[in-house]
Amino acid sequence: MATTPIAPANAPTLLGVSLAGLMVVTGCSSEPADPDPSGTEVATDAHRGVEALLDPQARPDQHGVGAGAQRAASFGFDRQIVATDDEISTARDEANERQDQAEATQVSPSSCQQAIAKMDWSPLLADSEQITRLDFGTETFNGAGTIEIAGLDAERGGGAQAQEQLDAYQATVEELTGDCSEVDLDIPSGESTLTYTMRSEAVEPDQGSGLLWSRVPRGSATQQHGEAVTALVLTTEHDGYAVMVSFAGDSEVSSEEFRTMADEILEATLSGIDGEVNS
Repeated sequence: MATTPIAPANAPTLLGVSLAGLMVVTGCSSEPADPDPSGTEVATDAHRGVEALLDPQARPDQHGVGAGAQRAASFGFDRQIVATDDEISTARDEANERQDQAEATQVSPSSCQQAIAKMDWSPLLADSEQITRLDFGTETFNGAGTIEIAGLDAERGGGAQAQEQLDAYQATVEELTGDCSEVDLDIPSGESTLTYTMRSEAVEPDQGSGLLWSRVPRGSATQQHGEAVTALVLTTEHDGYAVMVSFAGDSEVSSEEFRTMADEILEATLSGIDGEVNS
């Protein structure tokens, strides 16, 4: 959950990139709005597209997300929506448009400007023809989670830049948890500017790497829809696929409970890629 801290309040359920990443670069809240980016209302369809992921003929990336969805449901995340091809295409277009806002955001120290902008990446944006994305949530959690998988090599639909993109994101995470572990963000919002402090730390999941960040309003941001947001993003490479699991919401996301859930959802997702799916 981007699993970027720079997005407007009431971001849609299907956020288009790593849920967590988008929220950095656009200043958005963790509370989803009713419509999805394609304009199709899906909020009442609690399990759209999930069954198709469990079809024996589905691709490994689809099996992986399907298995992760089952594990998420076991934790009570019973609202689950699989992104359609049109939604993925729309989300990728919107990610390109967001780069202008990322460039307009003032980051202090300025040496961290590029790292903040590069947070706005997830497997959904990979140079790949095999991409699967699930958004999930529940009434009792003021936030949302995501599972994303993209093929990296040619056999799995990956293009020439797919592996390089994943490697660049992983390098960005290292930068964010190193020299850029605490930054100030001044994000343009209409005629005003929202101001935040963002703190990042590395977490050590059972698989791959992890990033935990929080974005806290400072000054006038508190009075301008600038609520605090916490995000947990786990990323790994498995059998030729880029895999990401994220949560974004209130401060509870930083708890050991959410870290355990994210770990187990990621583990189930990787098992699904390997063909271990409960149909």
